[in-house]
Amino acid sequence: MRATKLSASPRWGNSGKLDPVAVRIAPRLGVTAATAEQLMRGPQRVNERCAAIVRGFVELGDERRLAAFLAPIRVAEAGVAPMPLTSDLYAACEEAFAGFCQRQLEYRRAPDAAKAQTLLRALDALTVAAQRLRQSLKQRHELGGA
Repeated sequence: MRATKLSASPRWGNSGKLDPVAVRIAPRLGVTAATAEQLMRGPQRVNERCAAIVRGFVELGDERRLAAFLAPIRVAEAGVAPMPLTSDLYAACEEAFAGFCQRQLEYRRAPDAAKAQTLLRALDALTVAAQRLRQSLKQRHELGGA
């Protein structure tokens, strides 16, 4: 079996057809890379299904089962090493915030679906940047449960 060669780009392999994350997780899930990619991006993607399950637990007030359901996700998140707290990390967060503010202003001036989609992407980028900064601050000051 030939190993899949991947590019250094954050998303697509050299062929432009394989998502490196899908290639990495496929053996863990016992599926092909194409199937793993569909689980991540298709119309029935796993995160949307999980979100529906979480909403069900919340609607019923079943906090015990919600915590048990989210436990493996929390463990996986905890395994992600925080980035060093550097000026580059602050700059990335500031850049994401500025991008969000700009897209929000554009949307508020003339709301439409395309601008809403752009605003959502900017919000996602800001969320990622802010989470990275948060994790780094927690690590730097040893703020475990904060």
